[in-house]
Amino acid sequence: MVNVVTMFAMIVGVLLHSGRGGGLSDM
Repeated sequence: MVNVVTMFAMIVGVLLHSGRGGGLSDM
């Protein structure tokens, strides 16, 4: 089972980092 909250948080984090030019460097 996948946690929707965790998945949503990961997507938001990636989008925020992508907008700031970080991309997937956080992962």
